[in-house]
Formats: sequence, C-alpha cells, structure tokens
Amino acid sequence: MLAYLMQHMSTIHVLMAGVKYYEATRSIIFDKLLASIANGENITVVAACPIRTLLLRTFVEVDFDRLTSEHRAVLCDAASTLSLNPYSSPVLQRMIACDATGNVAGCVYRAIQSEIPAMVRHSCGSFMLQSLMQSPSVEVREAVIDAVMRCFNVDHNSDISKSDENMCELLSYAEGSRVIQRLIAYASDAQIERLIEILTSKSND
Repeated sequence: MLAYLMQHMSTIHVLMAGVKYYEATRSIIFDKLLASIANGENITVVAACPIRTLLLRTFVEVDFDRLTSEHRAVLCDAASTLSLNPYSSPVLQRMIACDATGNVAGCVYRAIQSEIPAMVRHSCGSFMLQSLMQSPSVEVREAVIDAVMRCFNVDHNSDISKSDENMCELLSYAEGSRVIQRLIAYASDAQIERLIEILTSKSND
C-alpha cells in the first residue's frame, strides 16, 4: 500500500500528513521511501521525482535529522544539477533553511559557486541563490553576495557605466530582479551603497 501511495500525486499527500502529524509512522514511511530507489541510484532520484520529492521535503522540514550525513552529502554534491531542477531545488532550499549549523549551505555553495553567473537568471537557480543569501552561515552569505555582486559587475573597482549596462540587462529578467531584492536585504552597507550608486547613475547623466 505504501508503495502505491508514493506513486500518485493524489495519494502522496496522505503520507505527507502522516509524517507531519503522526511521528510513529515516520520510520516505516522513510524506509519505504528509500526502498523506492533502484539499484545503482541514490537519493537524488527521489529529490528530482515530481511526486516523491514532496515526501522528501516533508521529512526535511519536520524530521531533518532522519537524513543521514551520507544522504546530505550526496544531495549537496549534486547541487549544481539539483539546483536547476524545479523538483529537487526546493529540497536543497529546505535543507539550507533547516540546518542551523550552516554546513549544508557551505557544501551547496562549494558545489555551485562556478555556476552562479548562470543561476542568477535561471528560474530555479535564482531561488537557490536567494536561499543561500539567507543561510545561517555568515561566511556563506557573504561569499554568495560577493559572487552575485560580481555577476552584476558591482565591486569597488568596476566602471559604473559598465556596471549599469550589466545591471539593466539582468534586472530585465524577473529572476535577476528577485536576486537583487534579496541581495539588498542581506548585503553589507558598503555593497548597498555601491548598488545604489549604479542604480542612480543614469538619472545623473
């Protein structure tokens, strides 16, 4: 019966409710979720499954410690791919939010740091960057914000006219606009001052 419930969008919510409200069911449901992984595959296939991902997200939210260090490592190591998938990206985002140590955020950042320029305007990747900007780890937050600022060509040595061009281009995308909004909420005063300088430069021409 559990296997059947995990295969259909109309029934997966029954298992999610069980996990949320009846702790005694968690072990058997989680074991069955892991058992659904075929030989040679790993937990990333669950994260990327349109149906089973909902159950995995629920476990992350209400029983995060049930994910072993190996589960977390496998998911984090695949973050460059999972972050761009509409089903698996929310799993990583919830892991970042639920891990008070900031270790998950650090692992995810290391896995995706070379992909950040492309992620700024990606429909799923941009939400991953926003999650990292809210990480419990100050070190990760600062590193991600610095990387995003460089994508917008915003640093102390950049030419304002060039920065303005990059800023206008990226702000034309909804994804880029959302990333900048989150950046403003979490950036340092110096970074925000530089950003404001660029945003107002055209009006002063």
